[in-house]
Amino acid sequence: MTAAFTTRDQGQEEKIRALENVHRATLNILEDFNEEKTRLEAITRAAVNILDDFSDEKARFEKTQRAT
Repeated sequence: MTAAFTTRDQGQEEKIRALENVHRATLNILEDFNEEKTRLEAITRAAVNILDDFSDEKARFEKTQRAT
């Protein structure tokens, strides 16, 4: 009877270890996702800044064209 409990306990321990591994992997994925989100936000801000600069430059160009 003791052997049956030992086998059952080992099976539960293996399941717990497997769940812990899945938990760790999920946390790693979420951390990587957060880093990618931060990079994407920085790229988006840079793109908006470039577009703003382009818009300002276009307005200056159009003003110069009207003046001539």
